[in-house]
Amino acid sequence: MKTATTLTDEERRVVKALVAEGMRNQDIHALINYERPVTVNFGRIAGVKKNDKIVPASAEEVAFFRRKKHSFDPITGLNIYGDERLIRAREAMILAVTIFNSGSYHFKTEVFAVLADLLPGIPSI
Repeated sequence: MKTATTLTDEERRVVKALVAEGMRNQDIHALINYERPVTVNFGRIAGVKKNDKIVPASAEEVAFFRRKKHSFDPITGLNIYGDERLIRAREAMILAVTIFNSGSYHFKTEVFAVLADLLPGIPSI
């Protein structure tokens, strides 16, 4: 069983690729731990460096990993890749409330009920 303090397979492959690029341990450590709930120590990076069985990630995978790490909304703290369903649920509820509060719609109660019922991860009414 993997604990939160171990690197994921994706992180191991990215670390291996960044080491191959010549990136410093401190910079790799900062990138991996950015917006991570439980940080990992330098020993995990050293373990990846020594393990020859780990295949490095491609340049595209590393670029996506970096983009994913820096895609947090500073206000909500949500990541567009990891929290997509929650972001969509918030957006649907904001839209439902906006329609309900608008005076230009005649069936706003029904529209609100439909939009609120379609929220992902929330049981139907």
